[in-house]
Amino acid sequence: MEHIDATEHAVGGARGCHARPDPTTMICRFSSLGRQGFTLIELLVAMSIISILIALVMPAVNESRSAARRLNCGNNLRQHSLALQNYHSRCNVFPSATGIPNYLNNRELPIMVKQYSFICKILPDLEQSVLYNNVNFDVQLMDYYLYKPPQYQGDQANITVLSTRLATALCPSDSGDGAPGWTGGSNYRVNLGGDRWPTVVESPLNGPIMSYRCSSAAATTDGLSNTVMVSEKIRGHVATVGDESVNGRTVMIRGGRGKPFTADESLAACRALRGTPRGFHTTGGLSWMIGTLSHTCYNHVDVPNSTTPDCISSSNPVSGTVDARSNHKGIVQAAMADGSVRRISNGVGQAVWRALGTRGANEIISEGDY
Repeated sequence: MEHIDATEHAVGGARGCHARPDPTTMICRFSSLGRQGFTLIELLVAMSIISILIALVMPAVNESRSAARRLNCGNNLRQHSLALQNYHSRCNVFPSATGIPNYLNNRELPIMVKQYSFICKILPDLEQSVLYNNVNFDVQLMDYYLYKPPQYQGDQANITVLSTRLATALCPSDSGDGAPGWTGGSNYRVNLGGDRWPTVVESPLNGPIMSYRCSSAAATTDGLSNTVMVSEKIRGHVATVGDESVNGRTVMIRGGRGKPFTADESLAACRALRGTPRGFHTTGGLSWMIGTLSHTCYNHVDVPNSTTPDCISSSNPVSGTVDARSNHKGIVQAAMADGSVRRISNGVGQAVWRALGTRGANEIISEGDY
């Protein structure tokens, strides 16, 4: 009996140990459970630390995103340059920057104005054969963003193609400044040389591609690796009634001088128009289909990202000074005629930039010059 009682006492004691904890322990436990949050000061300190960390990390994140966009843009430029090389392999010439190749040999310019861009002709080489087959090259097409002679409009016959957006034609660093959805847009332009356009006549100052006629790679005697083929430019927008905004990086001033003035004379005339109440075009780069200085052509008269707005001659909208511009910090990117892509600093000298733009002026330059 005593053994059983002892056992029960032991078991009961064990049960009592768990069922009846020390009140002092319970008080401590409840006190610790009751304080699980932060004080206001601790919360503010934590938020300050997080804000500092975000401030330190965000520039690196933004730089990484900018580098990714710049790389994507460079790939687009490379695709254009390689597409031009493929075209040359098939046809033994580069396509014309505008117009139907070589039609000026037998037709006068006012009769057969077909300002189809170089991009139109390399669509199959950009893996856009279906789109190419839908371009109606039989109708006349002019830069109707500048003027609209009804007898030359070919936009209605090509409205579907005109409104198609090509990812390879758009730089991811350029939002398009509010460009409408019915226009395809283009940031990439072919180089017409170190003089004002048009480049209809053979000249060592021309770029590797001419307007209204074709030329071969052999004409680029300065070397394909020393001559820019394609570069980039920021897009504009369609101006609305009462629109007084003037973005010097996207607008084209009506004025300046075309032929027979030199490139320096034309550039000086354009600089003299800064700050004057002149008319301007805001629609630059809205169409990859139209082969003019307004959309898919540029020249090396002025340096990249110049502070001087571009100028289009009042008497000839396809003659003027239009330079390369980008949203990439401190540079523009350019695809050389050999297919390589280079980054050109905003600080490049004018003489070097023009030398990179001409195909046969016998300038001597090295990559360290830019």
